[in-house]
Amino acid sequence: MNFELTAEQKMIVETAKEIAHDFGPEYWREKDKKHEFPEDFWKSLVEAGFTGIVIPEKYGGGGMGMFEMLLAMETLVSEGCGLAGEWFLCLSAIFGGLSIVKHGNEAQKEKYLPQIAGGMEFCLALTEADAGTNTLNIKTNAVLEGDEYRVNGQKMFISGADRARGMLLVTRTTPIEKAPKRTFGLSLFLVDLPNPAVEVIPIEKHGINYSKTCEVYISDLRLPKENLLGELDKGWYLVL
Repeated sequence: MNFELTAEQKMIVETAKEIAHDFGPEYWREKDKKHEFPEDFWKSLVEAGFTGIVIPEKYGGGGMGMFEMLLAMETLVSEGCGLAGEWFLCLSAIFGGLSIVKHGNEAQKEKYLPQIAGGMEFCLALTEADAGTNTLNIKTNAVLEGDEYRVNGQKMFISGADRARGMLLVTRTTPIEKAPKRTFGLSLFLVDLPNPAVEVIPIEKHGINYSKTCEVYISDLRLPKENLLGELDKGWYLVL
């Protein structure tokens, strides 16, 4: 078995090293101190094609896989970017891009994937005050009313929600007491941001202030049926 990297994979590693050397520890200390988003770092990731690594070529991506993405992440982290080296790619390219690649329909792929490859920022709205490590306790609910879902709930510790233009929202569509089993009844929705029904409030932190962590309040958010990602009530199996 040959474990040697391909020429393309080696190029990813070298490009990641070059980016990391331009954005070393001093850069991140300064951004953290000033509570500033690293715009120039993010621009470098987009220009390098890293935001589109796992997105098929037909949607403007690199058409590669998670191994190539992990090569980029690992190199960025180890060469001086620390947590930020993987975090921003995780939020947009994986939580957003890869989720849509794997579970989205053609219309969703055509709408979102070219934008994500081009630098659209995404966030994952999963955690709640009473549903941290136990996702099955989620209380945010989506109720079908005609051709739309009405969504209400609160999310906690949602990274990047202040800047995101897309959100992968985890909701409960079948009450847990009516579900045949606890893992049934969660559904995923794609949400365009900003939206007047979604209030985002950054939380004060003692570190990593170049990336905001937020509370998200959802009040009578209306989502058309076509915003459902994957199968209804099968969201638990999609987020694993």
